[in-house]
Amino acid sequence: MRAESFNTTYLRLFDAFIRLYDGQYRIMGNAQVMTAKVAWDNACYWAITARLFFQRRLRRPEFIESIEPLMRRFFVLHARMQQLLRAWDLADAGASYPAAAANVVSVEWLRALQASLDEPVMHDETLRARLWANLELLEGFAAAWQAYARGRHPSLSQFVTTAADARTVLEFDKLLLEPATAAR
Repeated sequence: MRAESFNTTYLRLFDAFIRLYDGQYRIMGNAQVMTAKVAWDNACYWAITARLFFQRRLRRPEFIESIEPLMRRFFVLHARMQQLLRAWDLADAGASYPAAAANVVSVEWLRALQASLDEPVMHDETLRARLWANLELLEGFAAAWQAYARGRHPSLSQFVTTAADARTVLEFDKLLLEPATAAR
């Protein structure tokens, strides 16, 4: 049963993270959408996946099973964000961002997510609480990107839905780039 549990966890993580690349290469040509993608992908890694690894919980199937609702919600949010990024890139075709650059860790809360990975191993309840708090951060981040993308391209439909209590306004203005020309 442990082997089956490990296999299930591995396959679910593989399915979630293959979405980082599958159909996404075109995004690399759009500085703003790629900036959002790099920030999102790193935030997911630091908030959930790497945290589980560094806290040594990926090798504890009973813990992974105990956070099943959280992981399900995370995987759905992650898939919807990858869809949003793909659609945003298509809507933003023709935009130019000359000499545009952003540093993901220049956003304090993202830097803190990454830096916190070396914390001592937590008790299960403490880790569960941290993972839920991190998921709410991700939901707020997703909602912020959704609102920004829709503000630039009203034709973008709703991709990200968030829990009512997850509408956190997060600082991410350092990740916004100024286009040289309006997108077509």
